[in-house]
Amino acid sequence: MERGGKGFQGGFPSGRGLRILVLCTHNSARSQMMEGWLRRHLAEAGLAAEVFSAGTEKTRLKPEAVAVMAEVGVDLSGQFSKTLLEVPDPWNFDLVLTVCDAAFEACPAYPARTHRLHVGFPDPTGRSLEEWRRVRDALGRASRALVAALAEGRWPDPGALAVLARLAEPQAVAKQAELVVQEAAQAEPEGQVDRGQKAHGQGEQVAEPGQTRSKSQRGKA
Repeated sequence: MERGGKGFQGGFPSGRGLRILVLCTHNSARSQMMEGWLRRHLAEAGLAAEVFSAGTEKTRLKPEAVAVMAEVGVDLSGQFSKTLLEVPDPWNFDLVLTVCDAAFEACPAYPARTHRLHVGFPDPTGRSLEEWRRVRDALGRASRALVAALAEGRWPDPGALAVLARLAEPQAVAKQAELVVQEAAQAEPEGQVDRGQKAHGQGEQVAEPGQTRSKSQRGKA
């Protein structure tokens, strides 16, 4: 990946950089926090990228999300809940990341060609601020690892991101994630990221932008 505003090597739009979308159900907490973390970590890495978040249903940004992110210096006060259709150029994202808890929620489907990753985080709604902080920190660990992989010109390893999403002691989680990355590298080394790889990426979703989905596919959270 080139620095200074050119984005990925191998064919992303010139001067535009990588486009990342974070999807959840209501775009009220986890996806908003992940958007904030990604913006910070991409800026710290000097990587050109556009980051947006959206949900299947528009609700409101939860004050707990704003509060716990403010504690780590990430300002979400200007953010608001939105659906995919309210995001600029919604059918042209290079990476789509879903962050809902797949065990308890119906995760959104993205109806266009992209490289897709899923990393599930529990919904802290209705829980203590300490639980919000645990989810915030897990999102931050996953964001940092994702950006580190992009900085190396490769897609992140989904197994390592899943480990980082666990609500556990950070040092123990980081050690587990490192082992997962090492095992993945030994099994099959990652190639360089290229726009043409999107058709063969992890969890690829291909459909026409106007395609409709059944009620069971859309889900409700």
